This record gives sequence, C-alpha cells and structure tokens, in this order.
Amino acid sequence: MINLLQKNGNFNMQKLVSVISICTYLFIYAIAFNAFQFEGQFPGDWWDNRWDYMLVMASVGGSFIAALIGYVILNNYNRIKVNGVNLISGLVQIIVLYYAGMVTRDVRGCAISYEDGALEWRCDFILVMLVVVGIIAILQAIIAIANIIIVSKTKEVIVDRDNSYCNSYFYYHGAVLCVFMSSAIASYFYFWSLLGVLLVAPLFLLAFGIPASILLVKVVNDWIRQKKYTFAIGGYLLYMYLVYGAVYRSVPGMKHGIYSKYEPGSVFFECVLEWINVAVAAVAVVKLIMMAIENKRASR
Repeated sequence: MINLLQKNGNFNMQKLVSVISICTYLFIYAIAFNAFQFEGQFPGDWWDNRWDYMLVMASVGGSFIAALIGYVILNNYNRIKVNGVNLISGLVQIIVLYYAGMVTRDVRGCAISYEDGALEWRCDFILVMLVVVGIIAILQAIIAIANIIIVSKTKEVIVDRDNSYCNSYFYYHGAVLCVFMSSAIASYFYFWSLLGVLLVAPLFLLAFGIPASILLVKVVNDWIRQKKYTFAIGGYLLYMYLVYGAVYRSVPGMKHGIYSKYEPGSVFFECVLEWINVAVAAVAVVKLIMMAIENKRASR
C-alpha cells in the first residue's frame, strides 16, 4: 500500500509539509497568543482596537483549521480527493493569511501610536510568521497540483476506504474540549452583554475552540493510535499553556482592562475555570505518560 501511495503522488512530501505547517501554526500560538505577562488585562494600554486583535486571532485560527483539514484528509486512500482538498486548503490559507496580515498591520500601527513596544514586537512576530506559513501553504498547493497531474496519468484505480477506528482514549479529548469551550464561552456572560457574547463567541471558537477540537480529536488522537506519545503529550502541554495564558487571562479581560484580581468574577473566571481546564488536560498528560511507559516496556 505504501508503494501504491508513493506511486500516486508524493505522499511522504505531503505528510512532511502538513506536519511542518501544523508545527508552525502551534509556534505562532505559543508565542503570540499567550498572556502570562498581562496578568488579566488586555495586551497593551489601548482598548479601542481590541476587536482587531480578536480578528487577528480568529484569522490565524481559520487558516489553521484549513491546514488541519489538509492533514486529516491524508488518511484517505483516494489520492484525487487528498490532493484536491490539500489544494483547496492551501488556497484558503493564502487568502485568510493575507487578511490576517492586513489586520495585524493595523494593530501594529495602533501599537506604535500608543508607544506600546511589547505589542508592536508581537505584531512584528505575527507578520513574519504569517509569511512563513503562507510560503508553506503555497508549497502545499504546488505539491497538490503536481500530484493531481501524476495521479491522473496513472492507471491504478484507488478506492475509498473506511479509516474510522474506535479509540478508547477518545474521551480524554472530549472531556478536555467540553470543559474548555463551555466554560470559556460561559465566562463571557460575566464580561459582556448578551449581544457582546453573540459577537465574540464565534470569533473565540474560530480562534481557539474549533482548531483545538480538530487538533485534539483528529491529529493528537491519530498520534495516540500510532503510539507517538511524545507528540501527543506535547500537544496537550501546549494546549494547557494556551488555555492558562491566552484564553482566560487576555480574552475575557479585554473589556475591563486592569481590575482587581480579587474581584469575585475575576477569581472565578480567571482562576477557577483556567485551573479546571489545566487539571483536566494534566490528567490526560499523566495517562499518556503511563501509556508511553507501558508501550516501551512491552517493546523490550
């Protein structure tokens, strides 16, 4: 089967490009969307352009979703479908990344006008990384086009296969995501009006919720099935890092700016909820470590 896949387009190259793309997006999240230094306030001292910052996060999240779908479809045995989806994924990323770049430049201009060096550096970093993932997306589209040409010239007929499998560890992902998204969206009812929640929640889901769902349920779950426990543990650790740093500390705190950390609502939404999510993910990490140890012992 491996020979067949390689004969019908460069499968290994597609896999490598997809993995590099995912790692690059995760690096952007790790550096640009954490909020440890903000201590519960929105990045910087400016408040009028916080909506643009949410648009940056949502734009990167939308592009990341397209990259994740391109990776997930690689498990399909229909090479035409795989390359078609990867071509669309690359084109979607290019378009969305261009929009994200425009919004980021606007935010950077605002940061300069307010003499916010930290935010200016963050925007510069995002702009550079958008170029990097954009180049990867272009490469992904080029490889997909080349493979479509190669596959169309072969005589082998490749049929779809059912790649569904039952993973008993799926409930770890489900538990994490259920706690994560439900508590994060619920917390907005404290910080915003109902109309504000209806406007912000979709951006939040696009920026963090949906990418996290695909990453944990599809990608990390696939790593567990392949016994790549180091990758799976790394995915959960990054998830814990982002949930603690970005979701409950910078996003809900936009409206109020600097406020007392002893305010009841702040204590609950920025301490209790974030630590519940971290604890749930930590349990999954411990379980994965135990599975890795057991697998290592069994392989001896």
